[in-house]
Amino acid sequence: GSTLLGVRGLLVAALPSRRGAGGSLILAGRLSSVSILSFEDEVIARLGQIRPATPVELRGIYSSGARLRLNPYSSFKVVGEPPLQGAPADSLAAGSGYVSCRATITSCRVKYRLSESGEPLLGVVMSVDDGTGRARVLVSYRDALCRLLRSEWEELSEYATTGLLPKLIPYMEEELLGSDVELRGWLSEDGVMAVTDIEVVSG
Repeated sequence: GSTLLGVRGLLVAALPSRRGAGGSLILAGRLSSVSILSFEDEVIARLGQIRPATPVELRGIYSSGARLRLNPYSSFKVVGEPPLQGAPADSLAAGSGYVSCRATITSCRVKYRLSESGEPLLGVVMSVDDGTGRARVLVSYRDALCRLLRSEWEELSEYATTGLLPKLIPYMEEELLGSDVELRGWLSEDGVMAVTDIEVVSG
């Protein structure tokens, strides 16, 4: 059987699927994160440009077994401000909540596809380790992507439309691997981080 649900959480990222339209939306809470499938590029593009850690509510989510997916009648809205008050914890050992630390990228994958409208859809999936703990860092927000990939968005768009981007991605991944990053954001207890600030500091 299947049911329709509403899900509320902090937006982590909207990552494009490598084949076929759409991708997955990742939301985080204090305890865990959740991944919701969408088959629409427009949804991935729009949610990907909401500032990470912003609380959002998705309604009309179709649940079948352990899988969650949006349908054409699903809706989303921003329901508040990011819960980033007070001093952040200074290491991933904190386990959850607001964290600011320096960590090393231990794995990195750039997800990319041209949308139906010809816009590049980009996401970066990384694992980081700061010596006290690990986190999965998922990035689709343009500002953060540009900092990570050390490129202007216009530049990335041009590489995409000329067909050059897929050839550059392996080099981008290689360059990020082993680099240190300064991270700030919201960590859920299952180790997924909604990154509000990221800066490559070595590599």
